[in-house]
Amino acid sequence: MPEGYSRKKRLTETQAERKLAEALGMLKSIGLTFRRQAPKGSNVVNFTSDEAGLVIELDTNQIPDERQAKYNAMRIDVLAQRGFRFLRFWTQDVDRNLAQIMAQVMAVLRDQHESQRARKAAAASGGAPAPEDQPGDDGLPRPRRRNAG
Repeated sequence: MPEGYSRKKRLTETQAERKLAEALGMLKSIGLTFRRQAPKGSNVVNFTSDEAGLVIELDTNQIPDERQAKYNAMRIDVLAQRGFRFLRFWTQDVDRNLAQIMAQVMAVLRDQHESQRARKAAAASGGAPAPEDQPGDDGLPRPRRRNAG
């Protein structure tokens, strides 16, 4: 069921979803891809990056009722148990403050990358990280170059 539903949702995406998708698409340059309206178990999420372990949801201007709030909390718990971090933004904020939203996304990605580097370093018992794991100036991994050949 989620796959058919997610396909339908991709066809009826909102302007805010298109705008955020375009901004997230720029992260391909550092090796991260985000899928839109992607099934995650029995849920469909607005955006997800499996490489980054990140889920991003957009909400309309409506304040959720108690039942919806419980459902949202349950979804966040399920995704967290699967190792995903979760960000939620209002659609109106995408139109007004896209740069601030992307800064929050980058901060989460940077934190997650630093945590992964620390785990690798601890597992290697103090060995030097591999060159491809060393961060760029922004704290994220450098893009990997592909052979032209």
